[in-house]
Amino acid sequence: MTKLNRRRFLAQTGKSVTALAAASAFPPLMAENSHAALNTDERLAESLLAIIQHMFPHEQLGDHCYTPIVDALLDDAAKDQALAQEIANGLKELNSFTKRTWLDLTEAEQIEALVRIEDGPFFKMLHSRAVWTLYNNHEVWEALGYEGPSFPKGGYLARGFNDLDWLPDPFDR
Repeated sequence: MTKLNRRRFLAQTGKSVTALAAASAFPPLMAENSHAALNTDERLAESLLAIIQHMFPHEQLGDHCYTPIVDALLDDAAKDQALAQEIANGLKELNSFTKRTWLDLTEAEQIEALVRIEDGPFFKMLHSRAVWTLYNNHEVWEALGYEGPSFPKGGYLARGFNDLDWLPDPFDR
């Protein structure tokens, strides 16, 4: 039997609060399923993952590079009711553009819905959190071909700063 300490208790109750706040973003799910809270957590994470992947599309990155962003968001939302409500409101807004939930839209419809909210607080919050978490991941650096900071390696000057072999030589004209 797992011991329920304060941290685990807060994490579990926070997830429940997040699920309840997010449930309003998925009204069709509530009507169709008696286990709506459990499925809402899953649908919430699935929605956030898809949104972030649309915001930062990289073919060479798998879901495992984006899931830490979703995990961090859900962990923070479990501790912060205002953030949980912002996520729920943002997903509710995305769902309001059609009679289907955002996840049930085609990719083109999803992107169209995201473009409609890109100036809003939900999109900006997701963008600022995702950009930091995604591009601070060394696995992402490797997949995208970024070598990381140059200072610990002696700086760029001594490491190919003037390497322009990918451009035509201007003196060969």
